[in-house]
Amino acid sequence: MDTTWFKERLAEKKLSQRALSKLMELDPAAVSLMLRGMRRMTPKEAHQLAVILGFDVTEVLRRAGVPVTEDITMATVVGTIDSAHNVSMLPAASQHSVVAPPECYTNTLVLQTRDRATLRDGWLYFVSPVREQPKTRLGQLSIIHVDGRIVLGWVTTAYLTGKFNVTSGHGEDLAVDAEPDWVSPVLWVKPNVHK
Repeated sequence: MDTTWFKERLAEKKLSQRALSKLMELDPAAVSLMLRGMRRMTPKEAHQLAVILGFDVTEVLRRAGVPVTEDITMATVVGTIDSAHNVSMLPAASQHSVVAPPECYTNTLVLQTRDRATLRDGWLYFVSPVREQPKTRLGQLSIIHVDGRIVLGWVTTAYLTGKFNVTSGHGEDLAVDAEPDWVSPVLWVKPNVHK
């Protein structure tokens, strides 16, 4: 039970647990026990909470600790990131699907770090499928098409007007005074927990 999440959502709606119990027509003690995970939430109560809090019932159930699979989104690992932060696309036969975080778009792309010399080997980068102008994603970890290659890094403004610098996570310059063609922001990073 994600008690903190429920408390934060109630605070956003300016609802006390007592007020919530009245809306749900439940005893205040029952609501308190339910939100602390000491009493099981019924499907009807999950639906009521979803309506009151303004969330999908699957999100309410997930936050209540119920395994929910109806809204799971899959994303395809389409490429790799090497030690120099370069992105290479995988052949179709080597691509595979992974479960995407709930915050990701339906067509989210996934890149996997392949660098056995670092702790980031195997990390998954969930990337927006939307290609944007560099100035819209300044200072945000992104996949960037610059100087005929695709890299993982950050775009910052350069000293020359209309130009940008691209740096890696280690602060290395990947491109200076450049004009990136597009950027796609990284939406989520999943470390390799099996290391």
